[in-house]
Amino acid sequence: MFVTLDATAITVRPWGNGTVYAPIGFDSQPLGCAIMLVDEATSVEYEFNFTSKTDSPKVDLGKGLAKWFGVVVGGEVGCAEYEGSGMFEWLDLAI
Repeated sequence: MFVTLDATAITVRPWGNGTVYAPIGFDSQPLGCAIMLVDEATSVEYEFNFTSKTDSPKVDLGKGLAKWFGVVVGGEVGCAEYEGSGMFEWLDLAI
């Protein structure tokens, strides 16, 4: 389990399908995302890559909101990679 109060310890960046960061509102839905984090207690770095099983959201919840199901690959940087199933939601609204 990863616990932190430092917002800079976790970075999530979308990729694919013309997605840009930082979102400007109602962009194309990404095909996946890269997640990088640092454990505050141990300073160990982790990287994960989520790839959607489809080129569009599996559950389209309306403009700017979607849910994907796919594969997550990653683990501690420099160590063995692990693979498993995952789900993520994407909220892209211009406020």
